[in-house]
Amino acid sequence: MAAIEKRYNLNKMEEPSNNEWFPFAASEVLFDGKSIEDQSESEVNALLGEPTETKKGEWRTRKGQNTPYIHNVYVIDIAKIDVMFIEGKAARIAVKPKEELK
Repeated sequence: MAAIEKRYNLNKMEEPSNNEWFPFAASEVLFDGKSIEDQSESEVNALLGEPTETKKGEWRTRKGQNTPYIHNVYVIDIAKIDVMFIEGKAARIAVKPKEELK
């Protein structure tokens, strides 16, 4: 084992930098879905502005029960963000680019 470590210089390997693990710099993150996860509708509105669309309906849970939801669509500079509020909290979040990716 020591011969392999020596031959391939394994004992001197360094951890990759953060940029090698995650090639996008933190300053390039334009929206973090975790920032609105489990937030109330008013808290999300405070962060993203008023929704451009709102729908209400019923969501069928895995247990087969229906629970009311509010589905809001927010538009920011780079994306359209769909947020479904279940039991008053942001439970389903989808981010779609405003422009088609090439």
